[in-house]
Amino acid sequence: MTSYVRTNSPAQVRSLSTFGKHLQRSVLTATLLAAASTGSEAQPYVRADGSTTDDLEAARASWRHDAEFNGNVGLAAINADAAYALGSTGEGPELLACPRPS
Repeated sequence: MTSYVRTNSPAQVRSLSTFGKHLQRSVLTATLLAAASTGSEAQPYVRADGSTTDDLEAARASWRHDAEFNGNVGLAAINADAAYALGSTGEGPELLACPRPS
């Protein structure tokens, strides 16, 4: 269905579908630009001592070599070093571990 907009002049009739196409294109362009701009920022990964780094593997290794982390075997079993390196603190529903029945 095509809708039309009439202006004061009867000779000027514009299709709303044309406007809709331009609007969709503009929204898509804005969305793509926003998505592209967020990926260009450096990701700060968290080390066991609280400092940050741009290297995920270095951050994970710092957690795997931490005495408190190694004191709990369950943390290594669920790869908690990756979650901690990504900044998870355990607050809120970010991580759920459920035992599987054997």
